[in-house]
Amino acid sequence: MAPIEKRKSQRKVFHSAIKILVEKIGLYDGITIDISTTGLAATVTGKSLPAGQVCWVRFTILIGSKPHQVEAQCRVIYSICTQNGFKTGFQFLHMNELNAKMVYVFTSG
Repeated sequence: MAPIEKRKSQRKVFHSAIKILVEKIGLYDGITIDISTTGLAATVTGKSLPAGQVCWVRFTILIGSKPHQVEAQCRVIYSICTQNGFKTGFQFLHMNELNAKMVYVFTSG
């Protein structure tokens, strides 16, 4: 039996460097895997982030050929150990209107 997809919006494959800032803990690096209008998945290096952890992420998307830096407050949904790091799911909690529009445009294209 196939697992049930819990996401409410369509994912788009997306590979970009990402920075994750966890207040009072530190800065982590990673590579994104995919993105939707409600969140993203990334492989995070360093250590696992606990589910429920609130953090800030920063990454760049291309709209046409123009790069756009996105910052968003997120919640960690899961973190699974893999041979390349920790596959981590982030749910967007808050981003400004321009960033939300850019993510929507990117994921719709």
